[in-house]
Amino acid sequence: GISPNYQGNWEDEENQSANIPPEKNCSFWITGLPLDTSYKKLLRHIRGYGRIYNSHINSPEWHDGMFTKAAKLTFVDLPAASRFYSDYTLKKLVLQDEPYLKATIVRNRIRVAEHALPPNHSRVLIITGSVSEVHPEILLEKFKRLFIYDVDSTFVSPVDENDHVTVEVRLGRYPCQADPAYTSMI
Repeated sequence: GISPNYQGNWEDEENQSANIPPEKNCSFWITGLPLDTSYKKLLRHIRGYGRIYNSHINSPEWHDGMFTKAAKLTFVDLPAASRFYSDYTLKKLVLQDEPYLKATIVRNRIRVAEHALPPNHSRVLIITGSVSEVHPEILLEKFKRLFIYDVDSTFVSPVDENDHVTVEVRLGRYPCQADPAYTSMI
């Protein structure tokens, strides 16, 4: 079934459950997250497993008795998803700032198969250019005019001898965020 709160296109094949066995599902549903959970806070605990295709944080559903946040997390490939699931189902996900609150991780009911993304495609953009044009605020303002996005974090390198800088922007998703951001830059 489709949640009545779902705002996407449920007819799009990309949004439907893949016809794969549960153990090949690269998507997870995480519940019991603190109310102050942000993309940065969530994703810093998941670094090192592999590329994340999609992440989305849901606010509490007070009217349904849900008093914590939840998140959907999808990896690009199955080995990364399997390592993540194996590690966190054994010890549960504990956000360092909230040691008393342990998140529960299950495979998402909407199954997602591996994605065949080229190795250089990810939710992380690395942009180099003139310091007057390449700055996180300038880039994020441009992106805001084109699409809705969630930011994990941004990093700025020191200015080099040619007045160039490199900015790394970590977005919440590859599709519908990093991909159109990249397209807007070329």
